[in-house]
Formats: sequence, C-alpha cells, structure tokens
Amino acid sequence: MKWAIAAEGKDLDSMTAERFARAPWILIVEEGAVVEALQAPAADRGHGAGSHVVQLLADRAVDAVLARQVGPKAAEALKAGGLKVLQVPGGTVRSALEAASRGELAELS
Repeated sequence: MKWAIAAEGKDLDSMTAERFARAPWILIVEEGAVVEALQAPAADRGHGAGSHVVQLLADRAVDAVLARQVGPKAAEALKAGGLKVLQVPGGTVRSALEAASRGELAELS
C-alpha cells in the first residue's frame, strides 16, 4: 500500500499535520519507508489547494491518505479520485502508519 501522510516534517518521526492540503509536508510512504517528501505542495495556492494536492497524489499512484482533518473541497477531490482517507488522531507519522496497518483508524466520510 502506498500512503500519503500530512506531516510537520519530512521523516517518519515527524508529527502528523493538523491540516491536509496546506500541510508543511506530504510524505509518500511505501513499505514503511518515505519514498518522497513533498514540501508545502500547496503553499503558493490561494484556492484549490486540496484539488492540487490530490492531483499530485493521483500522479504518484497513492492508494490512501492519513490525515487529522481534511477540508470539504479536498475531501470531495479525494473521493472523486478514489482515494480512501483514514483519520489520524495525532502523534507521529510512524504511529499513524502502525495504527493504519492494525486497522485501528476510522475512514473519513
């Protein structure tokens, strides 16, 4: 499974970010390792940040997203793109991945 995680930093020990589309980093993780770290991919976007980030994830064949919260437009774009979104309560990227692999995270609707 290839995950995208909204994070405060660029490694697995970083904290998960409060917001999805405007997160300081979006980490692409596969098999427990960061394969790509996108720094503030929507920082220069006024409107459409969520759609922009979702397109970046679709281009990278991401299967699912781990996020603390997702705005309504980003949620709509994720759903349209067929990406599952699991809600993370906080903590590190590593702990979020572990919780997801154990099936402990609820899907955002």
